[in-house]
Amino acid sequence: MSERSKALSRREWKHRLAGFGYSIRETEAGDIVETMLNRVKVCVLPAKALA
Repeated sequence: MSERSKALSRREWKHRLAGFGYSIRETEAGDIVETMLNRVKVCVLPAKALA
């Protein structure tokens, strides 16, 4: 969440996470953080993180 607070936009946040080897997958159930290499689910993002 600290990386989200540093980013000015959702796009920039995704770019910052990619630098750490993570991506955000958008699903019908909500957004999921996963590893870029093996696509292993790390966590489900809370709704407040999406704003």
